[in-house]
Amino acid sequence: LDETYALLHRGVHEVGEETNQAQQYASALYAVCRTHLMLGFIALMRLHSRASFQETRTALEAAGIACAITRDSKSAEIFAADDGTEARRRDVRKQFKTDVIFPSDDPLLAGLKEQWDLAAQLSHTNAVTLKRHFGSGIEFSCQDISRDALSTTLPKQFMWQCHAHVGILVAADRAFESLLP
Repeated sequence: LDETYALLHRGVHEVGEETNQAQQYASALYAVCRTHLMLGFIALMRLHSRASFQETRTALEAAGIACAITRDSKSAEIFAADDGTEARRRDVRKQFKTDVIFPSDDPLLAGLKEQWDLAAQLSHTNAVTLKRHFGSGIEFSCQDISRDALSTTLPKQFMWQCHAHVGILVAADRAFESLLP
């Protein structure tokens, strides 16, 4: 997966002059996805599933934004104009709502939304994520994957993360379709 992200980034930059600003931003967003892939797997290997889900959620969101800015010029303009001021941040939040970056009429992006929803549920503070720190006992653990569940939970979540990142990379075809031969 890591090498596929690297190939994507190199491929977009090799095209060079044929890319527009939105595609350049989208390429940078996919580089961010690559970073979150690594951070998510590191968190998972440390048995911190909440942090792992949070990193994957951020990568899914970045992929959705990359697709939005490459298909809609208004989204690209708002993204490019974000200078961190309160007014620009408000514009960004308004423009890149979940239903915009993961439209329900697009099966590929709707699938990423389902993964984003699960990652959000398992990365936010709630009863489910709190209980994972206690496992079957009353003693709190900083790690939220218990040693008892290690042989089942770790491979299952590892595969889920891989599946999410494959979906993200498939969505890159949508973001960069005008550059494809």
